[in-house]
Amino acid sequence: MSGAGPAIAIDRLSLAFDTPAGRAEVLDALSIAVAPGEIVGLIGESGSGKSVTATALLGLLPGRGCSTGGSVRVLGEELLGLGERRLEEIRGARIAMIFQEPMNALNPLLRIGGQLTGVIRRHTSANRAEAEARARELLADMQIRDVDRVMRAYPFMLSGGMRQRVLIAMAFACGPEVLVADEPTTALDVTVQAQVLRLLRDMARKRGTAVLLITHDIGVVRHLCDRIYVIHAGQIVEQGPTAAVIAGAAHPYTRALLASLPERFAPREPIASLDAPAVSPVAPPPGCRFAPRCAEAVADCSARPGWTGIGDGHQAACWRLQPGREA
Repeated sequence: MSGAGPAIAIDRLSLAFDTPAGRAEVLDALSIAVAPGEIVGLIGESGSGKSVTATALLGLLPGRGCSTGGSVRVLGEELLGLGERRLEEIRGARIAMIFQEPMNALNPLLRIGGQLTGVIRRHTSANRAEAEARARELLADMQIRDVDRVMRAYPFMLSGGMRQRVLIAMAFACGPEVLVADEPTTALDVTVQAQVLRLLRDMARKRGTAVLLITHDIGVVRHLCDRIYVIHAGQIVEQGPTAAVIAGAAHPYTRALLASLPERFAPREPIASLDAPAVSPVAPPPGCRFAPRCAEAVADCSARPGWTGIGDGHQAACWRLQPGREA
């Protein structure tokens, strides 16, 4: 990370919800940092706590039935406990989000041009003409050729890839310093996915935006992210430079994720998977939450392990890696 200090600094964030089944502890002392201009991936299987981390970053956690601990700082400002008026000033202007399903994120009753100009006018001093000119410029930056048609269109009139480009344009509309992208290419085919990710990367690099990319797709992370964090059941279990983590995964969970990549299997060959289901966030096991699913678990796993350095910036939290213990 750069010496300017992190744009995103999540420090030991814990999060729990009251549910009919009991208290669900969805995040457990989670820490993440993203520097200005850096693209960082947060990866893990469905239900691991990725999207709720994004929700906390945007200050969108429900007030009732929700408890938090730790700190969530964006551009040096603490978001936990911040008033709604101040949060509304920050969202869209200093921090923006790309949601995973553009048809749900875009208003189906408003034309694209109206939605883009509305965001710009809400957070800047631009008049109607200036906002429209800015919206057209953003769409052109997204390599949209027929800007006039897209400005007049309703969301249902556009393809999935085109809607996702509109969402990226909307996210960058007011020059945010922080961007959270939650599964931004889930419903796209491989070719369109590559185009959208390239646009996202180029826009972020051009503007020096700090990006937290939330995904379960390791292929996306491999080609886009500078560093990655691996999350399991609300706990970060491994972190480091992307190439180092993928080439030398140290935590059993990270290795299991990599071992299940479809590209590693021949057509019609069964894909490897973890035999045991993910642990419930209601009354989760103490210590390492991967232990009930781990073939390498030891008695010490009932306590949470500290971080073990693997290489330059590469760390994993596993008792098997602790100094003096045989792997």
